[in-house]
Amino acid sequence: MTSFTGKSIQIDIPPSFGLTAGFHLGKTAIPSPTDERFRLTMLEIRRPAQAYAGLGQELSHVMEMVLIHRELASDQWANVILPFQVSTSGAEMDIINPIIDGTKLPTRISQTGYVMASATGKLSVGSAFDNATFSEFWNTAPAAGCQSKTCNVRFFMRTNTLSIGVDTFAQLSNALESAPAEEPVQPPETTWLIDTCRNSTGVCKIKKAEDIAKKLLDLEKYQTQAMKEQTAKKGDLDKNLAELKTHTGVATKESIALYQATVAAYNDLKAAASQLSSVEFNVDNARTLANEAKTAVWDQEAPKTKPALAATSAINSAKPAASFADVSPQKQEQRNDCSALGQSPVDIDTKKVLDPSHSAPALIQPLAFRYMSLADGGHSEARLQLSHRGRHLRVAVPPGSVAWPLGGVLSSGVLRGVSYVDIHVPGEHKVDGHVPIAELQLVHESVAGKPAMAVAVPLELGENENEWLRPLLGHVPTKGASKEVFGSLMSTLHSTLASGATSSYLRYDGSLTKPPCLATEWFLLEKAGTINQQQLSDLGDALGIDVSSPESMKHGPAFMTSLVMRGSPRIVGKATETADIASSSSSTGLRVRRRAQL
Repeated sequence: MTSFTGKSIQIDIPPSFGLTAGFHLGKTAIPSPTDERFRLTMLEIRRPAQAYAGLGQELSHVMEMVLIHRELASDQWANVILPFQVSTSGAEMDIINPIIDGTKLPTRISQTGYVMASATGKLSVGSAFDNATFSEFWNTAPAAGCQSKTCNVRFFMRTNTLSIGVDTFAQLSNALESAPAEEPVQPPETTWLIDTCRNSTGVCKIKKAEDIAKKLLDLEKYQTQAMKEQTAKKGDLDKNLAELKTHTGVATKESIALYQATVAAYNDLKAAASQLSSVEFNVDNARTLANEAKTAVWDQEAPKTKPALAATSAINSAKPAASFADVSPQKQEQRNDCSALGQSPVDIDTKKVLDPSHSAPALIQPLAFRYMSLADGGHSEARLQLSHRGRHLRVAVPPGSVAWPLGGVLSSGVLRGVSYVDIHVPGEHKVDGHVPIAELQLVHESVAGKPAMAVAVPLELGENENEWLRPLLGHVPTKGASKEVFGSLMSTLHSTLASGATSSYLRYDGSLTKPPCLATEWFLLEKAGTINQQQLSDLGDALGIDVSSPESMKHGPAFMTSLVMRGSPRIVGKATETADIASSSSSTGLRVRRRAQL
Protein backbone atom coordinates (compact mmCIF):
# COMPACT_ATOMS: atom_id res chain seq x y z
CA MET A 1 0.00 0.00 0.00
CA THR A 2 1.29 3.47 -0.86
CA SER A 3 0.03 6.91 0.14
CA PHE A 4 0.94 10.59 -0.25
CA THR A 5 1.73 12.29 3.08
CA GLY A 6 1.92 15.80 1.67
CA LYS A 7 5.71 15.68 1.88
CA SER A 8 6.63 12.23 0.63
CA ILE A 9 5.45 8.98 -0.92
CA GLN A 10 4.99 6.44 1.86
CA ILE A 11 5.09 2.70 1.21
CA ASP A 12 3.98 0.38 4.02
CA ILE A 13 5.91 -2.86 4.30
CA PRO A 14 3.81 -5.98 5.05
CA PRO A 15 4.85 -7.61 8.36
CA SER A 16 5.53 -10.89 6.58
CA PHE A 17 8.12 -9.21 4.34
CA GLY A 18 9.62 -7.14 7.16
CA LEU A 19 10.49 -10.27 9.12
CA THR A 20 13.14 -11.10 6.55
CA ALA A 21 14.27 -7.58 5.66
CA GLY A 22 16.56 -5.62 7.93
CA PHE A 23 20.03 -5.44 9.43
CA HIS A 24 21.97 -5.84 12.64
CA LEU A 25 24.87 -3.92 14.18
CA GLY A 26 27.84 -6.03 15.13
CA LYS A 27 31.35 -7.17 14.31
CA THR A 28 30.48 -10.38 12.49
CA ALA A 29 28.15 -11.31 9.67
CA ILE A 30 26.20 -13.60 11.97
CA PRO A 31 24.28 -11.66 14.65
CA SER A 32 25.10 -12.27 18.30
CA PRO A 33 22.50 -12.12 21.11
CA THR A 34 23.72 -8.64 22.12
CA ASP A 35 23.62 -7.08 18.63
CA GLU A 36 20.91 -4.56 17.82
CA ARG A 37 18.59 -6.10 15.22
CA PHE A 38 16.29 -3.95 13.09
CA ARG A 39 13.40 -4.88 10.81
CA LEU A 40 12.09 -2.85 7.87
CA THR A 41 8.61 -1.36 8.47
CA MET A 42 8.18 1.42 5.91
CA LEU A 43 9.73 3.19 2.90
CA GLU A 44 9.49 6.90 2.18
CA ILE A 45 10.55 8.57 -1.05
CA ARG A 46 11.05 12.33 -0.97
CA ARG A 47 12.94 15.22 -2.44
CA PRO A 48 16.09 16.22 -0.56
CA ALA A 49 15.97 19.33 1.60
CA GLN A 50 16.98 22.38 -0.41
CA ALA A 51 18.34 25.83 0.30
CA TYR A 52 19.51 26.63 -3.19
CA ALA A 53 21.32 24.24 -5.43
CA GLY A 54 24.98 23.84 -4.53
CA LEU A 55 24.84 25.50 -1.11
CA GLY A 56 26.03 23.33 1.72
CA GLN A 57 25.00 20.04 0.16
CA GLU A 58 27.84 17.61 0.68
CA LEU A 59 26.36 15.06 -1.70
CA SER A 60 24.65 16.19 -4.86
CA HIS A 61 21.43 14.23 -5.35
CA VAL A 62 17.86 14.73 -6.54
CA MET A 63 15.84 12.16 -4.60
CA GLU A 64 16.02 10.27 -1.30
CA MET A 65 14.56 6.97 -0.16
CA VAL A 66 14.33 6.41 3.58
CA LEU A 67 14.20 2.87 4.92
CA ILE A 68 12.48 3.08 8.31
CA HIS A 69 13.42 0.24 10.68
CA ARG A 70 12.26 -0.73 14.15
CA GLU A 71 14.49 -2.57 16.60
CA LEU A 72 13.14 -5.98 17.56
CA ALA A 73 13.81 -5.69 21.30
CA SER A 74 12.60 -2.14 21.90
CA ASP A 75 10.92 0.89 20.41
CA GLN A 76 14.20 2.23 19.05
CA TRP A 77 14.18 3.27 15.40
CA ALA A 78 16.76 3.43 12.64
CA ASN A 79 16.36 5.44 9.44
CA VAL A 80 18.61 4.48 6.54
CA ILE A 81 18.76 7.32 4.01
CA LEU A 82 19.71 6.50 0.43
CA PRO A 83 20.53 9.38 -1.97
CA PHE A 84 19.83 9.07 -5.70
CA GLN A 85 21.14 10.84 -8.76
CA VAL A 86 19.83 10.49 -12.30
CA SER A 87 21.79 8.33 -14.71
CA THR A 88 21.20 8.03 -18.45
CA SER A 89 23.71 5.24 -19.09
CA GLY A 90 21.29 2.38 -18.38
CA ALA A 91 24.18 0.29 -17.05
CA GLU A 92 23.53 1.06 -13.38
CA MET A 93 20.82 -0.62 -11.30
CA ASP A 94 17.70 1.41 -10.50
CA ILE A 95 16.26 -0.16 -7.33
CA ILE A 96 13.21 2.16 -7.25
CA ASN A 97 11.94 1.42 -10.75
CA PRO A 98 10.73 -2.16 -10.02
CA ILE A 99 8.72 -0.79 -7.08
CA ILE A 100 6.80 1.93 -8.93
CA ASP A 101 6.92 0.77 -12.55
CA GLY A 102 3.45 0.52 -14.06
CA THR A 103 1.75 2.17 -11.05
CA LYS A 104 -0.12 5.45 -10.61
CA LEU A 105 1.44 7.09 -7.59
CA PRO A 106 -0.84 9.10 -5.29
CA THR A 107 -0.45 12.87 -5.53
CA ARG A 108 -2.96 14.12 -2.92
CA ILE A 109 -3.18 13.70 0.83
CA SER A 110 -5.36 10.72 1.83
CA GLN A 111 -5.07 9.32 -1.70
CA THR A 112 -3.72 5.75 -1.73
CA GLY A 113 -2.54 3.26 -4.28
CA TYR A 114 -0.56 0.10 -4.82
CA VAL A 115 3.01 -0.56 -5.85
CA MET A 116 4.73 -3.65 -7.27
CA ALA A 117 2.11 -3.72 -10.02
CA SER A 118 4.37 -5.44 -12.51
CA ALA A 119 4.37 -9.23 -12.57
CA THR A 120 8.16 -9.13 -12.55
CA GLY A 121 8.39 -6.37 -9.93
CA LYS A 122 10.48 -7.12 -6.88
CA LEU A 123 11.27 -5.17 -3.73
CA SER A 124 15.02 -5.56 -3.44
CA VAL A 125 17.12 -2.90 -1.75
CA GLY A 126 20.01 -5.10 -0.62
CA SER A 127 22.29 -3.82 -3.37
CA ALA A 128 22.16 -0.36 -1.76
CA PHE A 129 24.28 -1.76 1.06
CA ASP A 130 26.89 -3.62 -0.97
CA ASN A 131 30.36 -2.07 -0.60
CA ALA A 132 28.78 1.05 0.90
CA THR A 133 29.74 3.38 3.71
CA PHE A 134 27.23 5.15 5.95
CA SER A 135 27.55 8.12 8.28
CA GLU A 136 25.88 7.27 11.59
CA PHE A 137 24.56 9.56 14.33
CA TRP A 138 21.69 9.92 16.79
CA ASN A 139 18.91 12.47 16.41
CA THR A 140 15.16 12.77 16.85
CA ALA A 141 12.33 12.60 14.32
CA PRO A 142 8.57 13.16 14.54
CA ALA A 143 6.44 10.07 14.89
CA ALA A 144 4.18 9.13 12.00
CA GLY A 145 0.71 10.63 12.42
CA CYS A 146 1.68 12.58 15.52
CA GLN A 147 3.87 15.63 14.93
CA SER A 148 3.87 16.51 18.65
CA LYS A 149 5.62 13.24 19.50
CA THR A 150 9.26 12.61 18.70
CA CYS A 151 11.31 9.45 18.68
CA ASN A 152 15.01 8.86 19.21
CA VAL A 153 16.39 7.66 15.92
CA ARG A 154 19.69 6.20 14.83
CA PHE A 155 20.36 7.71 11.37
CA PHE A 156 22.47 6.07 8.68
CA MET A 157 23.24 8.28 5.69
CA ARG A 158 24.86 6.60 2.70
CA THR A 159 27.94 8.61 1.71
CA ASN A 160 27.65 8.15 -2.05
CA THR A 161 24.75 8.16 -4.46
CA LEU A 162 22.79 5.41 -6.13
CA SER A 163 21.29 5.78 -9.60
CA ILE A 164 17.76 6.10 -10.91
CA GLY A 165 16.66 6.34 -14.53
CA VAL A 166 15.18 9.39 -16.18
CA ASP A 167 11.72 7.79 -16.32
CA THR A 168 11.83 6.93 -12.61
CA PHE A 169 12.86 10.48 -11.74
CA ALA A 170 10.09 11.96 -13.90
CA GLN A 171 7.44 9.70 -12.31
CA LEU A 172 8.56 10.60 -8.78
CA SER A 173 8.85 14.31 -9.60
CA ASN A 174 5.30 14.40 -10.90
CA ALA A 175 3.98 12.69 -7.77
CA LEU A 176 5.93 15.03 -5.47
CA GLU A 177 5.20 18.21 -7.44
CA SER A 178 3.09 19.71 -4.63
CA ALA A 179 5.43 18.65 -1.82
CA PRO A 180 6.84 21.75 -0.09
CA ALA A 181 10.55 22.39 0.31
CA GLU A 182 11.79 21.00 3.62
CA GLU A 183 14.23 22.57 6.05
CA PRO A 184 17.43 20.50 6.25
CA VAL A 185 18.86 19.14 9.48
CA GLN A 186 22.55 19.42 10.22
CA PRO A 187 24.24 16.26 11.53
CA PRO A 188 26.26 16.63 14.75
CA GLU A 189 29.94 17.48 14.51
CA THR A 190 31.00 13.98 15.54
CA THR A 191 29.71 11.22 13.29
CA TRP A 192 30.80 7.63 12.79
CA LEU A 193 31.54 5.92 9.50
CA ILE A 194 30.11 2.43 9.16
CA ASP A 195 30.89 -0.17 6.51
CA THR A 196 28.63 -3.06 5.50
CA CYS A 197 28.68 -6.74 4.65
CA ARG A 198 25.96 -9.25 3.98
CA ASN A 199 24.44 -11.45 6.66
CA SER A 200 25.77 -14.98 7.17
CA THR A 201 28.76 -14.48 4.87
CA GLY A 202 31.47 -15.07 7.46
CA VAL A 203 33.71 -12.64 9.30
CA CYS A 204 33.53 -9.06 8.08
CA LYS A 205 36.74 -7.16 7.49
CA ILE A 206 36.69 -4.03 9.62
CA LYS A 207 38.80 -1.27 8.14
CA LYS A 208 41.11 0.67 10.39
CA ALA A 209 40.35 4.25 11.25
CA GLU A 210 42.70 6.98 10.15
CA ASP A 211 45.59 7.37 12.60
CA ILE A 212 44.94 11.00 13.51
CA ALA A 213 47.62 11.00 16.22
CA LYS A 214 50.27 10.04 13.67
CA LYS A 215 48.97 12.64 11.23
CA LEU A 216 49.27 15.26 13.98
CA LEU A 217 52.81 14.13 14.76
CA ASP A 218 53.83 14.46 11.10
CA LEU A 219 52.28 17.93 10.88
CA GLU A 220 54.04 19.05 14.08
CA LYS A 221 57.37 17.88 12.64
CA TYR A 222 56.72 19.85 9.48
CA GLN A 223 55.69 22.85 11.57
CA THR A 224 59.09 22.73 13.28
CA GLN A 225 60.80 22.58 9.89
CA ALA A 226 58.73 25.51 8.63
CA MET A 227 59.69 27.57 11.68
CA LYS A 228 63.37 26.80 11.07
CA GLU A 229 63.02 27.75 7.42
CA GLN A 230 61.37 31.05 8.33
CA THR A 231 64.18 31.79 10.80
CA ALA A 232 66.78 31.00 8.15
CA LYS A 233 65.06 33.23 5.56
CA LYS A 234 64.87 36.02 8.14
CA GLY A 235 68.61 35.64 8.72
CA ASP A 236 69.33 35.88 4.97
CA LEU A 237 67.26 39.05 4.71
CA ASP A 238 68.88 40.66 7.76
CA LYS A 239 72.34 39.89 6.38
CA ASN A 240 71.57 41.46 2.99
CA LEU A 241 69.97 44.51 4.60
CA ALA A 242 73.02 45.02 6.79
CA GLU A 243 75.27 44.94 3.72
CA LEU A 244 73.00 47.37 1.87
CA LYS A 245 73.22 49.87 4.73
CA THR A 246 76.99 50.03 4.34
CA HIS A 247 76.78 51.02 0.66
CA THR A 248 77.30 54.68 -0.21
CA GLY A 249 77.61 56.59 -3.46
CA VAL A 250 76.29 55.66 -6.87
CA ALA A 251 74.91 52.26 -7.74
CA THR A 252 77.34 49.61 -8.96
CA LYS A 253 76.84 46.18 -10.47
CA GLU A 254 77.62 44.68 -7.09
CA SER A 255 75.16 46.91 -5.22
CA ILE A 256 72.42 46.28 -7.78
CA ALA A 257 72.97 42.53 -7.49
CA LEU A 258 72.86 42.84 -3.71
CA TYR A 259 69.61 44.81 -3.90
CA GLN A 260 68.04 42.17 -6.14
CA ALA A 261 69.21 39.43 -3.78
CA THR A 262 67.64 41.34 -0.88
CA VAL A 263 64.31 41.61 -2.69
CA ALA A 264 64.46 37.89 -3.41
CA ALA A 265 65.24 37.18 0.24
CA TYR A 266 62.25 39.30 1.27
CA ASN A 267 59.94 37.36 -1.06
CA ASP A 268 61.37 34.08 0.25
CA LEU A 269 60.64 35.22 3.80
CA LYS A 270 57.03 36.08 2.90
CA ALA A 271 56.57 32.68 1.29
CA ALA A 272 58.05 30.95 4.35
CA ALA A 273 55.78 32.93 6.68
CA SER A 274 52.73 32.09 4.58
CA GLN A 275 53.72 28.42 4.52
CA LEU A 276 54.16 28.40 8.30
CA SER A 277 50.75 30.00 8.74
CA SER A 278 49.14 27.29 6.60
CA VAL A 279 50.87 24.51 8.53
CA GLU A 280 49.83 26.04 11.87
CA PHE A 281 46.21 26.08 10.66
CA ASN A 282 46.40 22.38 9.71
CA VAL A 283 48.06 21.53 13.03
CA ASP A 284 45.23 23.23 14.94
CA ASN A 285 42.65 21.25 12.96
CA ALA A 286 44.51 17.99 13.53
CA ARG A 287 44.73 18.68 17.27
CA THR A 288 40.98 19.24 17.40
CA LEU A 289 40.37 15.92 15.65
CA ALA A 290 42.92 14.16 17.85
CA ASN A 291 41.19 15.43 21.00
CA GLU A 292 37.84 14.23 19.65
CA ALA A 293 39.36 10.83 18.88
CA LYS A 294 40.56 10.49 22.48
CA THR A 295 37.22 11.34 24.05
CA ALA A 296 34.67 10.04 21.54
CA VAL A 297 32.90 6.83 22.49
CA TRP A 298 30.61 4.80 20.28
CA ASP A 299 26.97 5.60 21.05
CA GLN A 300 27.90 8.48 23.35
CA GLU A 301 24.92 10.41 21.95
CA ALA A 302 22.50 7.50 22.40
CA PRO A 303 19.44 8.08 24.62
CA LYS A 304 20.01 7.23 28.29
CA THR A 305 17.48 4.43 28.31
CA LYS A 306 15.85 2.42 25.59
CA PRO A 307 12.05 2.42 25.63
CA ALA A 308 10.48 -0.93 26.32
CA LEU A 309 8.70 -2.74 23.55
CA ALA A 310 5.11 -1.60 23.41
CA ALA A 311 2.41 -4.19 23.96
CA THR A 312 0.38 -3.10 20.97
CA SER A 313 1.48 -3.66 17.40
CA ALA A 314 0.20 -0.23 16.33
CA ILE A 315 3.56 1.54 16.77
CA ASN A 316 4.09 4.94 15.19
CA SER A 317 7.21 4.85 13.03
CA ALA A 318 9.87 7.51 13.26
CA LYS A 319 9.40 9.83 10.32
CA PRO A 320 12.71 10.79 8.69
CA ALA A 321 13.71 14.37 9.41
CA ALA A 322 17.45 14.50 8.72
CA SER A 323 18.72 15.20 5.24
CA PHE A 324 22.06 15.41 3.48
CA ALA A 325 21.80 19.18 3.07
CA ASP A 326 23.37 21.46 5.63
CA VAL A 327 22.23 25.08 5.62
CA SER A 328 22.45 26.03 9.27
CA PRO A 329 23.15 29.75 9.84
CA GLN A 330 26.77 30.71 9.92
CA LYS A 331 28.28 33.52 11.96
CA GLN A 332 30.61 34.86 9.31
CA GLU A 333 31.89 38.42 9.29
CA GLN A 334 30.98 40.02 6.01
CA ARG A 335 33.94 41.75 4.39
CA ASN A 336 33.88 44.12 1.48
CA ASP A 337 37.36 43.20 0.34
CA CYS A 338 38.62 39.63 0.70
CA SER A 339 42.15 40.77 -0.14
CA ALA A 340 42.33 42.07 3.43
CA LEU A 341 42.80 38.42 4.47
CA GLY A 342 45.99 38.20 2.40
CA GLN A 343 45.16 34.64 1.23
CA SER A 344 43.74 34.67 -2.30
CA PRO A 345 44.34 35.06 -5.16
CA VAL A 346 47.97 33.90 -5.19
CA ASP A 347 51.06 33.93 -7.35
CA ILE A 348 52.25 30.33 -7.53
CA ASP A 349 55.92 29.60 -8.09
CA THR A 350 55.84 26.16 -9.73
CA LYS A 351 59.42 25.52 -8.59
CA LYS A 352 58.11 25.37 -5.02
CA VAL A 353 55.08 23.20 -5.75
CA LEU A 354 55.13 19.78 -4.06
CA ASP A 355 54.66 17.02 -6.64
CA PRO A 356 53.97 13.63 -4.97
CA SER A 357 53.86 11.70 -8.27
CA HIS A 358 57.31 10.21 -7.60
CA SER A 359 57.65 10.11 -3.82
CA ALA A 360 54.04 9.19 -2.95
CA PRO A 361 52.00 8.45 -6.10
CA ALA A 362 49.09 7.19 -3.98
CA LEU A 363 48.39 10.81 -3.06
CA ILE A 364 47.56 11.65 -6.69
CA GLN A 365 43.79 11.78 -7.12
CA PRO A 366 41.95 13.12 -10.17
CA LEU A 367 39.55 16.02 -9.88
CA ALA A 368 36.32 14.85 -11.50
CA PHE A 369 33.45 16.85 -13.01
CA ARG A 370 29.82 15.81 -13.25
CA TYR A 371 27.26 17.82 -15.15
CA MET A 372 23.56 17.39 -15.58
CA SER A 373 20.45 19.49 -16.14
CA LEU A 374 17.54 17.53 -14.77
CA ALA A 375 14.90 20.23 -15.05
CA ASP A 376 15.14 20.27 -18.81
CA GLY A 377 15.52 16.53 -19.28
CA GLY A 378 19.19 16.66 -20.18
CA HIS A 379 18.78 19.02 -23.13
CA SER A 380 21.66 21.21 -24.27
CA GLU A 381 20.18 24.35 -22.71
CA ALA A 382 20.11 25.05 -18.98
CA ARG A 383 18.26 27.73 -17.03
CA LEU A 384 20.73 30.05 -15.27
CA GLN A 385 20.78 33.38 -13.44
CA LEU A 386 23.28 35.90 -14.82
CA SER A 387 24.25 38.84 -12.58
CA HIS A 388 26.43 41.89 -13.21
CA ARG A 389 28.55 42.46 -10.10
CA GLY A 390 30.43 45.52 -11.27
CA ARG A 391 33.94 44.18 -11.78
CA HIS A 392 32.85 40.64 -12.62
CA LEU A 393 29.90 38.58 -13.84
CA ARG A 394 28.27 35.77 -11.86
CA VAL A 395 26.40 32.81 -13.34
CA ALA A 396 24.35 31.03 -10.67
CA VAL A 397 21.71 28.37 -10.26
CA PRO A 398 18.31 30.13 -10.03
CA PRO A 399 16.96 30.24 -6.43
CA GLY A 400 14.72 27.29 -5.62
CA SER A 401 15.97 25.22 -8.54
CA VAL A 402 16.30 21.48 -8.03
CA ALA A 403 18.39 21.10 -11.17
CA TRP A 404 22.16 21.15 -11.33
CA PRO A 405 22.94 23.01 -14.57
CA LEU A 406 26.37 23.99 -13.23
CA GLY A 407 27.05 20.42 -12.18
CA GLY A 408 29.39 19.32 -9.44
CA VAL A 409 33.03 18.67 -8.65
CA LEU A 410 34.12 15.36 -7.13
CA SER A 411 37.18 15.39 -4.87
CA SER A 412 38.27 12.89 -2.19
CA GLY A 413 35.03 10.97 -2.66
CA VAL A 414 32.83 14.00 -1.96
CA LEU A 415 30.69 15.50 -4.74
CA ARG A 416 30.00 19.20 -4.21
CA GLY A 417 27.47 21.08 -6.29
CA VAL A 418 28.67 24.24 -8.03
CA SER A 419 26.77 27.18 -6.50
CA TYR A 420 27.93 29.74 -9.06
CA VAL A 421 30.60 30.62 -11.61
CA ASP A 422 32.37 34.00 -11.41
CA ILE A 423 33.83 35.44 -14.64
CA HIS A 424 36.88 37.71 -14.20
CA VAL A 425 38.78 39.80 -16.77
CA PRO A 426 41.74 39.66 -16.44
CA GLY A 427 42.36 36.49 -14.41
CA GLU A 428 43.03 36.66 -10.68
CA HIS A 429 45.54 33.87 -10.07
CA LYS A 430 49.12 34.02 -11.30
CA VAL A 431 51.33 31.04 -12.13
CA ASP A 432 55.03 31.90 -12.38
CA GLY A 433 54.02 35.54 -12.67
CA HIS A 434 51.71 34.98 -15.66
CA VAL A 435 48.10 36.18 -15.49
CA PRO A 436 45.52 34.57 -17.85
CA ILE A 437 43.48 36.91 -20.02
CA ALA A 438 40.35 35.71 -18.20
CA GLU A 439 39.49 33.35 -15.37
CA LEU A 440 36.31 31.49 -14.47
CA GLN A 441 35.88 30.35 -10.88
CA LEU A 442 33.54 27.43 -10.17
CA VAL A 443 32.53 27.86 -6.53
CA HIS A 444 30.83 25.57 -4.03
CA GLU A 445 29.91 27.96 -1.22
CA SER A 446 29.56 25.83 1.91
CA VAL A 447 28.23 26.80 5.33
CA ALA A 448 28.52 26.05 9.08
CA GLY A 449 32.25 26.69 9.17
CA LYS A 450 33.07 24.21 6.42
CA PRO A 451 35.52 25.41 3.76
CA ALA A 452 34.22 26.40 0.39
CA MET A 453 35.69 24.82 -2.73
CA ALA A 454 36.65 26.65 -5.91
CA VAL A 455 38.10 25.57 -9.26
CA ALA A 456 39.95 28.26 -11.20
CA VAL A 457 39.68 27.78 -14.97
CA PRO A 458 42.15 30.02 -16.88
CA LEU A 459 41.30 31.23 -20.38
CA GLU A 460 43.72 32.48 -23.04
CA LEU A 461 43.12 34.05 -26.44
CA GLY A 462 42.46 31.64 -29.28
CA GLU A 463 40.83 31.56 -32.70
CA ASN A 464 37.73 29.63 -31.67
CA GLU A 465 35.04 31.11 -29.47
CA ASN A 466 34.19 29.60 -26.12
CA GLU A 467 30.88 27.76 -26.58
CA TRP A 468 29.83 28.06 -22.94
CA LEU A 469 30.25 31.85 -22.94
CA ARG A 470 28.49 32.35 -26.28
CA PRO A 471 24.82 32.34 -25.11
CA LEU A 472 25.66 34.43 -22.03
CA LEU A 473 27.43 37.33 -23.68
CA GLY A 474 24.37 38.32 -25.69
CA HIS A 475 22.27 38.77 -22.54
CA VAL A 476 24.53 40.53 -20.02
CA PRO A 477 22.36 42.68 -17.69
CA THR A 478 23.22 46.20 -16.64
CA LYS A 479 25.44 46.80 -13.63
CA GLY A 480 23.81 45.61 -10.43
CA ALA A 481 21.02 43.76 -12.24
CA SER A 482 20.27 40.07 -12.84
CA LYS A 483 18.30 38.13 -15.42
CA GLU A 484 17.50 34.52 -16.21
CA VAL A 485 19.16 33.15 -19.32
CA PHE A 486 19.59 29.81 -21.03
CA GLY A 487 23.15 28.56 -21.10
CA SER A 488 25.11 25.71 -22.63
CA LEU A 489 26.30 22.57 -20.87
CA MET A 490 29.36 23.07 -18.67
CA SER A 491 31.28 20.49 -20.70
CA THR A 492 31.56 23.11 -23.47
CA LEU A 493 33.53 25.46 -21.24
CA HIS A 494 36.85 23.61 -21.24
CA SER A 495 38.25 20.40 -22.68
CA THR A 496 39.11 19.13 -19.18
CA LEU A 497 35.49 19.48 -18.09
CA ALA A 498 34.42 17.64 -21.23
CA SER A 499 36.83 14.77 -20.51
CA GLY A 500 35.37 14.36 -17.01
CA ALA A 501 38.52 14.31 -14.87
CA THR A 502 42.09 15.57 -14.59
CA SER A 503 45.10 15.24 -12.31
CA SER A 504 46.73 18.30 -13.85
CA TYR A 505 45.82 20.87 -11.20
CA LEU A 506 47.42 22.89 -8.40
CA ARG A 507 45.87 22.74 -4.94
CA TYR A 508 46.24 25.27 -2.11
CA ASP A 509 44.26 26.58 0.85
CA GLY A 510 43.09 30.20 0.69
CA SER A 511 39.85 32.15 0.71
CA LEU A 512 37.16 33.22 -1.71
CA THR A 513 38.20 36.37 -3.53
CA LYS A 514 34.73 37.90 -3.11
CA PRO A 515 32.49 38.14 -0.01
CA PRO A 516 31.65 36.23 2.14
CA CYS A 517 35.42 35.51 2.03
CA LEU A 518 35.04 31.93 3.26
CA ALA A 519 38.06 29.72 3.82
CA THR A 520 38.42 27.85 0.54
CA GLU A 521 40.03 24.75 -0.93
CA TRP A 522 41.38 26.01 -4.26
CA PHE A 523 42.04 23.89 -7.37
CA LEU A 524 43.76 25.64 -10.31
CA LEU A 525 43.60 23.87 -13.67
CA GLU A 526 47.04 23.93 -15.28
CA LYS A 527 45.68 23.70 -18.83
CA ALA A 528 44.09 26.90 -20.12
CA GLY A 529 40.88 27.03 -22.10
CA THR A 530 40.26 29.50 -24.92
CA ILE A 531 38.28 32.64 -25.61
CA ASN A 532 38.41 34.57 -28.88
CA GLN A 533 39.10 38.27 -29.30
CA GLN A 534 35.46 39.20 -29.94
CA GLN A 535 34.27 37.47 -26.77
CA LEU A 536 37.04 39.14 -24.75
CA SER A 537 36.02 42.52 -26.16
CA ASP A 538 32.35 41.82 -25.33
CA LEU A 539 33.30 40.99 -21.75
CA GLY A 540 35.42 44.12 -21.57
CA ASP A 541 32.55 46.27 -22.82
CA ALA A 542 30.16 44.71 -20.31
CA LEU A 543 32.56 45.27 -17.39
CA GLY A 544 33.82 48.68 -18.50
CA ILE A 545 37.36 47.41 -19.17
CA ASP A 546 39.48 48.43 -22.14
CA VAL A 547 40.99 45.02 -22.88
CA SER A 548 43.49 46.60 -25.28
CA SER A 549 44.91 48.82 -22.52
CA PRO A 550 47.67 47.33 -20.34
CA GLU A 551 46.66 49.72 -17.55
CA SER A 552 43.02 48.59 -17.62
CA MET A 553 44.11 44.93 -17.68
CA LYS A 554 46.42 45.47 -14.74
CA HIS A 555 46.20 42.59 -12.31
CA GLY A 556 44.99 43.20 -8.77
CA PRO A 557 46.82 42.08 -5.61
CA ALA A 558 48.28 38.57 -5.63
CA PHE A 559 49.71 37.02 -2.49
CA MET A 560 52.57 34.67 -1.88
CA THR A 561 51.57 31.03 -1.87
CA SER A 562 51.37 28.82 1.15
CA LEU A 563 51.80 25.09 0.60
CA VAL A 564 50.83 24.03 -2.93
CA MET A 565 50.33 20.43 -4.13
CA ARG A 566 50.17 19.18 -7.70
CA GLY A 567 47.52 16.60 -8.51
CA SER A 568 46.58 15.88 -4.90
CA PRO A 569 43.52 17.22 -3.03
CA ARG A 570 45.32 16.75 0.28
CA ILE A 571 47.65 19.40 1.65
CA VAL A 572 50.44 17.58 3.45
CA GLY A 573 53.86 18.64 4.65
CA LYS A 574 55.74 15.69 3.19
CA ALA A 575 54.33 13.54 0.45
CA THR A 576 55.64 10.33 2.00
CA GLU A 577 52.58 8.51 3.29
CA THR A 578 48.94 7.95 2.50
CA ALA A 579 45.96 7.48 4.77
CA ASP A 580 42.50 6.12 4.27
CA ILE A 581 40.50 9.34 4.32
CA ALA A 582 36.80 8.61 4.40
CA SER A 583 34.11 11.00 3.23
CA SER A 584 31.08 11.77 5.34
CA SER A 585 27.84 13.68 5.08
CA SER A 586 29.29 15.85 7.84
CA SER A 587 32.61 17.30 6.74
CA THR A 588 33.73 18.06 10.27
CA GLY A 589 34.09 15.80 13.26
CA LEU A 590 35.58 12.42 14.03
CA ARG A 591 36.41 9.99 11.27
CA VAL A 592 36.12 6.58 12.91
CA ARG A 593 35.07 3.36 11.26
CA ARG A 594 32.76 0.79 12.84
CA ARG A 595 31.05 -1.91 10.86
CA ALA A 596 27.33 -2.48 10.53
CA GLN A 597 26.25 -5.89 9.31
CA LEU A 598 23.41 -5.95 6.78
